[in-house]
Formats: sequence, structure tokens, C-alpha cells
Amino acid sequence: MQNHLHFDCLNSTNVYLKQLIDVSSQPLASFFTITADRQEQGRGRQSKTWESEDSKNLLMSVLLYPDYPPDKQFYICRFVSLSLVDFLTKQANIQNVYIKYPNDIYVKNKKIAGILIEHSLQGNKINYSIAGIGLNVNQAVFSENVPNPTSIFLETQREVPPLFCMEEIVKKLQVFSLYNATVLENKYMQFLYKKSEYAVFLIPKISDYPIEAKINGVSENGLLLLSDKENKSFACALNEIIYL
Repeated sequence: MQNHLHFDCLNSTNVYLKQLIDVSSQPLASFFTITADRQEQGRGRQSKTWESEDSKNLLMSVLLYPDYPPDKQFYICRFVSLSLVDFLTKQANIQNVYIKYPNDIYVKNKKIAGILIEHSLQGNKINYSIAGIGLNVNQAVFSENVPNPTSIFLETQREVPPLFCMEEIVKKLQVFSLYNATVLENKYMQFLYKKSEYAVFLIPKISDYPIEAKINGVSENGLLLLSDKENKSFACALNEIIYL
């Protein structure tokens, strides 16, 4: 694949791609991709680490030039998440794939992929975005510190080359990035984990006690929209709610 660099080991594919952007004399092409067999400082959201057995999984970062203003950056989460869902359902033939808000990918109630999107802002526009993706591909055993993992292998009993997954996901990103906001919103809603189901959440800004509520959707600016059994509505940012 053109516009792709692969490494045996990096501290972080996101960090390396950002450094490459900073030192390049010419702008890198859209969808330029970095992959690594191993990351020494792989990151998830909220400073969490990402566990991955050496050479077993897909660790990738993709350069995006999204046509969204900063206040609509959640649409980038939408099309990146949907690209993974489409790959897992169509190429990996896995059923019951969902997007757990904002952009973790689940199979039933187990996590198969995580996404970390970082933006470079310039004035009132997004200069570029880097989508870091960790996809569990062939790993069969995880440490006890990972609460609910799964992988393509565990779901299908088939091994898949991680770089094949990368090539297919980049193709999906190229397609989904062209969808308009309404289409992205509707498709994202189709796969939203726990949508319209009552579940138990901890929302400290609302109550010190668990709340039973259902997810109704996600706003344009990325707030999770919920309502409780008394039909009281509220909205939460990603760091304001915990699934129990």
C-alpha cells in the first residue's frame, strides 16, 4: 500500500505520525498510515494504556484532513467508528458489532477495538486529525487487567493478517469520510451500543448513586443524550458518564 510505513516497534503510532508531519517538507497525503507490530507506550482515551501482544494485532494511525469545523469534530469519530464496524461485519463476518460511545468497538458486550482521535486546530478549522486505531486481531489470551476483551480470532477461530485489516480499514475510511453529516448520524445511531435500552450508569454531575437510563442518541457536538424512567432528559460528555 502506498503512503504506508510499517515498524517493528514504536513508542506510539500516533506520536510518530505527528512527529513525521512536523518534520516533513511537504504535506503528507490524506490517509497516510503508520503501523507497528508493537507499541511501548500505546495510549487509549483518558491516558489509559492499550495492551497488545507483539505482532498479533493491528496498531495503526491514519492522517485525515476532515472538512469539519472544530465544533463538529465528533463527525470524525462517527466515520472512523463506522469504518471499523463495516470492516468487522463485512470482511471479518462478525455479527452484533456496536459502537460504545464515543468510539470503542464492541462485539456483543466485549471490546474488540479502541480509537483515539487527536486534532491539530488552526484558527476556526481543523488543520488535520490523526486517528489511532487498536484492533484485536489474532490475540487469544489477555491479561486480567483487561476487563472484557475479544478479538477477530476469538470470534471467528480464524487468523487474519493485521496488515490486510489495515488496508481494508483505510479503504473504508476513504468511503465513509465522504458521507454527509446526516448519513453519518443515522448510520452511527444504528450501531450505538445500548441505544434505547435501559441500563445502569454512574453520572456524578447528576447523582452520587447509579442511575437507570436509556441512550437516545448523540448530539452534533458529541454529547450523549439520555433519559431516565421518569422521562427526565440529560446530556453527558464522554468523561462525565460511567457504564456500570
